[in-house]
Amino acid sequence: MTAVIKHSAHQNDLANAAIAKLKLRFGDRLTTAAAVRDQQGRDVSWHPSYPPDAVIFPETADEVSRIVATCHAFDVPVIPFGTGTLCEGHVAAPMGGICVDLSRLDQILMVQPDDMTATVEVGVTRKRLNAELRDTGPFFPVDPRADASLGGMASTCASGTNAMRYGTMKDNVISLGLVLPNGDRIRTASHARKSAAGYDHTALGGNRRHARHRDRGDRQAASNSRPRRCDFGKLLDARTGGRFRACCDEANRYFSTHRTAR
Repeated sequence: MTAVIKHSAHQNDLANAAIAKLKLRFGDRLTTAAAVRDQQGRDVSWHPSYPPDAVIFPETADEVSRIVATCHAFDVPVIPFGTGTLCEGHVAAPMGGICVDLSRLDQILMVQPDDMTATVEVGVTRKRLNAELRDTGPFFPVDPRADASLGGMASTCASGTNAMRYGTMKDNVISLGLVLPNGDRIRTASHARKSAAGYDHTALGGNRRHARHRDRGDRQAASNSRPRRCDFGKLLDARTGGRFRACCDEANRYFSTHRTAR
């Protein structure tokens, strides 16, 4: 099933302008065929397909950067697509936009068995990487069952049956090459296993230390909490916030008079 969503005339004009500019650079590697757009707008979940306005097939990181920069200039959404094996709906394009199919960035650039590292492009799948590593000793342990692309696995922090022993995707990625929303490219880290230089951008927001701190804070807050219910007659009442603010004020008064001594 394909969802039907109507966009404003302004959105359509911006998307058409971005597609026209990208068509000059990528030619036949940009398509607006309905069948291709429908396929790239769905994953393996039960959600209907939300097709993008166009699908483009870059072959290098520089081309990805050029696509993102163009979409940024025209304020058009960008939806990356790997193998479509995820279940979270990330490839849906409810606001339209350009789908960037990364399956052609599929080169294994370097394998270093002594360092137990491999450098790959975003479209390489986990089974292909393990086939390449088979005779070298190391292997790639993250197994979400599907033959997903490594870029997609990194974006969803994939895990699987080996996670208890070998960790999830965040525990097996040393460095990432990223394209920022404005088209700039950065690398989050070197190949060094340990570094104290600056922030750990590769694991920022998802590393184990932050998770432990967050868990402790949640438990402490729960020991001093009380359930409160705030009823809204209409959804508009919740959005305007008047009733919600009144509920918050009431809760604050309750806690100020019933706060337990520590």
